[in-house]
Amino acid sequence: MSSLGDKLRAFPLFKDARPETLERLSTATHAVSLRQGDALWRRGDEPTHAVLLLRGLVEVTRVTPDGEEVALALFGPRECPGLFAVVDGKMFPAGARCLSEESESLRVERRALLSSLEDDGAVSRAMSGVMGHHNAVLREKVDVLTAGEVPQRLATLFLLLTERFGDEGQPGELHVPLSLTRRVIARLVGVRVETVIRVLSRWEKERFVETTGEGFLIHGSERLRREASGAAADSNPT
Repeated sequence: MSSLGDKLRAFPLFKDARPETLERLSTATHAVSLRQGDALWRRGDEPTHAVLLLRGLVEVTRVTPDGEEVALALFGPRECPGLFAVVDGKMFPAGARCLSEESESLRVERRALLSSLEDDGAVSRAMSGVMGHHNAVLREKVDVLTAGEVPQRLATLFLLLTERFGDEGQPGELHVPLSLTRRVIARLVGVRVETVIRVLSRWEKERFVETTGEGFLIHGSERLRREASGAAADSNPT
């Protein structure tokens, strides 16, 4: 199997694909490197390729009628942003750009992807699960925005990011290995950047959250859950 075939196999969509399917897909796949701020696609673009992220973080955004940019979702390694539009063949309803300093992805021609869905039952069956995950990622924004006050929204965001990308450190600690600016976080939780800075600064002074070069370290997983549920609201006013 080619090296591209091995990389495709690492994605849930192609985990159980037949070797011949991966070989055919490899001929219709090319690797793309992106830097921070580069667009993967823009709203209204025709989806000619599926994007499979190998490394890095991608933000899907949309501009509101009053000109405000809002974040709809984050996607990371082994995920496929924009897959709904690619399968449907409709124009992308939102734009996407690279948030990481560097990102690596595979771009698979749409017609080759659709052919694999028709010819390989394993790929077809896997698509259901991948679409379900994709839908859950998009629903996360709703969960964050409806969590309540700003501390609850931030805590909910950190919990969701930990579940998808993070890991546990010392007992009671959680690590979110994503280097996100305060401005990006503000777009994700739907508030002004100054408000995010104020809450995170308080948490850092309390040694509850630590910003590192690789992301965020949370010293107190139970408190994070209390913050997300609103149970800590009385003792932690905004």
